[in-house]
Amino acid sequence: MKTIQDYINAARFQLQDETSGAYRFTDAQFVMALSSAFDEAYRVRPDFFVRQSEPDLIGKPLTTEVPAPRGYQMAFVYYMMGWVTMSNQEDTEDARAGTFLNKFVAQLQTTAS
Repeated sequence: MKTIQDYINAARFQLQDETSGAYRFTDAQFVMALSSAFDEAYRVRPDFFVRQSEPDLIGKPLTTEVPAPRGYQMAFVYYMMGWVTMSNQEDTEDARAGTFLNKFVAQLQTTAS
């Protein structure tokens, strides 16, 4: 995965985000989620940002490259999935969203091989 669109596509695929030809979540929601993932990543793994600052992805073209550390890209997808799932109004989604967000943290705390 390289671009914002790649991350959105991965999250949509995992969430099966298509209902009758329409998406449940907008691209803008996924971009906000990806941007928030970097804020959380900074909190959990500040070492990722020693030589660079957190990227500003909001309002950027979907072809913009995402500087997620190699080996941790899927963690950022899990965060996106959890973030947009939390925005659902159904109570049954809370546990699922929590699982995705916990998986994000767990993957960040594991050394990539």
